Amino acid sequence: MREIDQTFEAYRLTRVILEIDTTAHYYEGIVRVCDQQSYIARVINAAINERRC
Repeated sequence: MREIDQTFEAYRLTRVILEIDTTAHYYEGIVRVCDQQSYIARVINAAINERRC
């Protein structure tokens, strides 16, 4: 998360939103860590999004 914080400060961002693909088996742990660190994590399903395009 250090890299995210450095980028956040360098660009003077007001928020960071992470989009995480649910097709990988590890996304739940990443979402949990993001929540603990007060990041916004959006969970997306690539298969559903592909059909909409």
